[in-house]
Amino acid sequence: MVPAEFANRIFAGENPVRVYREWKGLAAKVLASSAGISAGHLSDIESGRLTASAEVRKALTQALELEPDDLEPANME
Repeated sequence: MVPAEFANRIFAGENPVRVYREWKGLAAKVLASSAGISAGHLSDIESGRLTASAEVRKALTQALELEPDDLEPANME
């Protein structure tokens, strides 16, 4: 269960990838490496400059140990 502090950030519109990463205590470089993407690509996703592909969302979900649909587009809006 996501603590209220982090859930509220997502509900307020903050990027869920960044919020979940910070909740899990992971550095951006560590998450990017675990997901098989560059730190720059992760930064672009977290800032909203890029939308993660289905493949990248799946890799991020696995790296963050989330439920399969936690980062699906419908849950990220």
